[in-house]
Amino acid sequence: PWKPNSHPPVIRDRYVILKTTVGGKESRGDDLVVFDLDSGRMLHQITSNAAGSNGQTYWMDGRLISQADASHSSTQLLLYSAEVLPRLRQMDDVWSTWHRNTSAYSPMFMTHALADGRIIIRGGRGLFCYDLRKP
Repeated sequence: PWKPNSHPPVIRDRYVILKTTVGGKESRGDDLVVFDLDSGRMLHQITSNAAGSNGQTYWMDGRLISQADASHSSTQLLLYSAEVLPRLRQMDDVWSTWHRNTSAYSPMFMTHALADGRIIIRGGRGLFCYDLRKP
């Protein structure tokens, strides 16, 4: 099932990528699942290694960006290589942004801006731009 407090699924070509509450015992948060849009069949699941509860999922330049937890003033991001769908591969460990977090408890539906390989995030003391073009 889709995690109702998370952003809507990402649709890319004939695939639907979404966060799910159904994870294995080794999962620490919301796993990502890739479905075939035509058949509804699950094609791939990747276990989350980041504790979290809600958060956005974005597509940018052959990568999937997933915010592990947007409910607790957190901006931890997970970056996945998604160039060869339906497979997802986590690119590195959980990345905690360097800015001071917001004090809002539930910015779950706040969307971060994406432009030219960069992500722009509202932090506790202003706007912050991170270059994601290189791992």
